[in-house]
Amino acid sequence: MLSDRPYMRSGPDPRRQIPMVGWLLIVNAGVFLLQNLLQLFFGMDGLLRSAATGRPGGGFLGQWFVLSIDNLANGKVWTLLTYSLLHGSLFHLLANFLLLFFVGRMVEQLVGRQGLLRLYLLAVLGGGLLWSLVHLGDPRAMVIGASGGAIGFLIYFCLKRPNEPITLLLFFVLPVTVLPKWVGWAVLAIGVFGLAFSELGPQADGIAHSAHLGGMAAAFLFWRYESWFRNLSLPRIRSSKGSRGKGASSTPSRRPRYRVNLETVGTGKKGGGATASGTGRPPPEEEMDTESSDFRHEVDRILDKINASGFGSLTEEERTTLHKARSLLRK
Repeated sequence: MLSDRPYMRSGPDPRRQIPMVGWLLIVNAGVFLLQNLLQLFFGMDGLLRSAATGRPGGGFLGQWFVLSIDNLANGKVWTLLTYSLLHGSLFHLLANFLLLFFVGRMVEQLVGRQGLLRLYLLAVLGGGLLWSLVHLGDPRAMVIGASGGAIGFLIYFCLKRPNEPITLLLFFVLPVTVLPKWVGWAVLAIGVFGLAFSELGPQADGIAHSAHLGGMAAAFLFWRYESWFRNLSLPRIRSSKGSRGKGASSTPSRRPRYRVNLETVGTGKKGGGATASGTGRPPPEEEMDTESSDFRHEVDRILDKINASGFGSLTEEERTTLHKARSLLRK
């Protein structure tokens, strides 16, 4: 549990790693640049309109990466994920960027790098599936954009921290302090209203409300069954440079820059804090369930938070959990 933490082993300083939300922004920006380069130099795709037909989704990117009923009917199931990488305009891209950046950073503090990626992929997939069900009878319908994943981040945060006040910039100018739970209910109401009276109605506003609702539903599932999704393995590419024997790297290992010492947490020593009971002692052994996967994942999340924000950012509940981990290490 501790030995596999990045700051407990030799290697590059984890504080210099690009956060996962940063990689999401880089990839989306890179694909948008590719779209416009294709239009500028080859006269194709651009904002996903074929130069020959002018029909949305008629170019190369539209035929292979846009989510449409026609593409799904032709077996292109990967479009349930790849549609999130494409955007129709600079404003479309920037709107999703703002939500991914501001909300994604807070969510990554809660779930970590891998947890954020799992949540994003699940929200994008949920948005694509619900949109496909809503538009099943329209083979010409198509959807693009990362808004399903971005709104999934927002709903997860609202579920995880419902009563933690946050400040929003209304119209990017007026600061307004609200509780996340009310933001979540408002976003849900807008999505349902938009689906019923716009996307399925006669006056479509061009917004895929069904994809937003699918991202919300996926975020709820992630929040409800978080331990299961955290245990879900994602494929990883491993380099042979770190293998033993012939071909192993000759680069000398670095000393870790930052170590978490659970022995001093809450014991009255420097860096510690009070326990939930105020006695300075860890909870009784019979109250602990230190063997469960939920407990291990919670300790991993708290250690990530310590590494990013320091011990002062911990809540009383998180300090109590570290007491349990300290008792496990003493066995």
